[in-house]
Amino acid sequence: MTGRFRAFGGSMEPVIPNGSHVTIKPVHVERIELGDILAVRVGDDTMLHLVKAIEPHERRVEIAGTSGPPSGWTSFECVYAICTRVNEEEVPGVQGKTRRRFLGVGRPISRSARRPRR
Repeated sequence: MTGRFRAFGGSMEPVIPNGSHVTIKPVHVERIELGDILAVRVGDDTMLHLVKAIEPHERRVEIAGTSGPPSGWTSFECVYAICTRVNEEEVPGVQGKTRRRFLGVGRPISRSARRPRR
């Protein structure tokens, strides 16, 4: 599964210019590296930012825009995807990090959780 959308804002310029079309794919969180561009939830916000630090034993990453202070730490469970393309350019270093499906926030979604209750 792949997602494509327009990214607005200046926090990732010049890497992702305001209004760029970006493509994201589900990510294997165990394969995240410094400098990867991730779609993550920090607090109440979802953002596309760079990985600035990783604490694998704590299962969390620190993210930030291309300039300025870090946005904060977020757990691996709140990492949605990795950015694979900006406009038509492939993002280097993403090979082998993607997975086939998004798992949802917090935990994998079970079949029973997807069915409406009666």
